[in-house]
Amino acid sequence: MIITCEIANPSDMAHIRGTRNGILGAVFAIGEGMYAAIDISSDETVAPMFPFGGFEAWALLQWGHDDLEVFLDEHADEVIAALDSVRLGGPEALDEDGDRQALKEARRSSMNDIAGRAWRYAEILRARQAERNTRP
Repeated sequence: MIITCEIANPSDMAHIRGTRNGILGAVFAIGEGMYAAIDISSDETVAPMFPFGGFEAWALLQWGHDDLEVFLDEHADEVIAALDSVRLGGPEALDEDGDRQALKEARRSSMNDIAGRAWRYAEILRARQAERNTRP
């Protein structure tokens, strides 16, 4: 099921769309525990914030392991799609057509480049997937 979440963060309003696992992996990857994801239709916390630690204990209970890289690999397609969906602005920004880079720069008010970081991380995961798929 595809959901839309606000990325709770201290700077620019940002939204993300994807599966729960995709959003979870994306927000943990780009926020390193400093961001949360809140489902805009239910106010449910999809990805909690861990500003003072505790991610490992949470992940162990949720996933049976505490390795984010393993989770990202297990859900790579979902995470990449969610990372690519990140847009600055309200949820309507997820449906805008046009140059995403230009739209981002028009809305960005802080040095904290959430959308840019998400898109770069998607490229890293794509490259990692391609490398894994070409190994014998």
